Amino acid sequence: MQQLILYTVVYSFDRNKRLRKDGTAGVLIRAYQSGSYAYFNTGVFVEPSQWCRRTNRVKNHPRQQVFNATILNLQRQLEQYEATSIQMGQGCSLKQLKGYGQQPTSTSFIDFFKEEMAKERHNVKASTYETYGQTLAKLEAYKPGWTFQQLRPGVIRDFLNFLSAQGLHTNSVHKHYKTFKKFVRIAQQHGRLQDDRNPCEQVKCKLEKTTPLYLTEDEMRAFEAYQVPADKPLWRLAHQLFLFCCYTGLRYSDVSELTDDNFVEKPNGLEMHFTAQKTGKPYRLDIGKLFAQKDQAYSKPEAIIRARLDSDDYWPGGRVFPFSHRNTYVRNLKQIAANLPIRKVAQRDISSHTGRHTFGTLLARQVDVEVLQQLMQHSLIRETMLYVHLTEKRVYEALDNVKW
Repeated sequence: MQQLILYTVVYSFDRNKRLRKDGTAGVLIRAYQSGSYAYFNTGVFVEPSQWCRRTNRVKNHPRQQVFNATILNLQRQLEQYEATSIQMGQGCSLKQLKGYGQQPTSTSFIDFFKEEMAKERHNVKASTYETYGQTLAKLEAYKPGWTFQQLRPGVIRDFLNFLSAQGLHTNSVHKHYKTFKKFVRIAQQHGRLQDDRNPCEQVKCKLEKTTPLYLTEDEMRAFEAYQVPADKPLWRLAHQLFLFCCYTGLRYSDVSELTDDNFVEKPNGLEMHFTAQKTGKPYRLDIGKLFAQKDQAYSKPEAIIRARLDSDDYWPGGRVFPFSHRNTYVRNLKQIAANLPIRKVAQRDISSHTGRHTFGTLLARQVDVEVLQQLMQHSLIRETMLYVHLTEKRVYEALDNVKW
């Protein structure tokens, strides 16, 4: 005779000692039967100080009554689901219980991807959510009606070949596959796959080691000297944004969110301060110290910011570089690059990160590596050393080309 299921409320931090980036952990319902466990997410996330281990309830939280009611309600629903199954003579195993509340209204993997992506909206960084959207677009382009039954190794390999046929670099294919695997794994956890085995385990996608693309001094001068046509306002915005990244080494995710509130007028010029999107760490810098211009009142990055804040299309409180999407920025940047006397590879592969790589490569010869590490907000010195090695490589290449 099948044993009854025992239910317990647990705090995930007590199990794995891990917190999310916002300092919270999830509250789970643990179901036990015949030596096995299954866990159900309640959707409640609280800090360790807001969880009472004695009573297994939320405490000291402004929404503690709502949260505790949500937890209790899910436990009762699971118990009711089990009782109904037993009354119908079907019994209830943990595997059956995992399907509770997740009975598919659609067999579409694409629909499932959209639903789970929406749930992740406020739990991930904006750049990560943007990556999800890009992968979703590729999935829909490949097979709009992709069902769970079609989640097979052969079809997945065909999807990767489809991405390669679109001209994507091997590492871009790998990036989409990484996102794809994440949502297949979620589907597996929800019991939506045809069997318990994850089909992605049989499909590998290699990641190539590449040298970051950066601009040479001559190519930088070409960018600086470029006169943007008057009828291309988006080109002008992309041009200013890209040069600002080259002068500061900031990531696009940080620059794209800058407003006038991130700049403070100091006696020596503008001071920039913000919290980095990727690391969550505060960053403060006098941008007048970077790429100072002889006989000019402002440094190169400071001149760009002042020009943007004084422009007719800037609204106080709004974003300094108001691109609606990273892809829009990169598309306009590539169009500018196509008009410049720079390397073909730079015209073809220039991206939102090229400015940051250019900054690192240029400054690697000008400042100590520890200083460069601080400027680029690297946690590990080995990340910064990449730019030192790139600079050494350029020196050796230049020596090899000398006609002694």
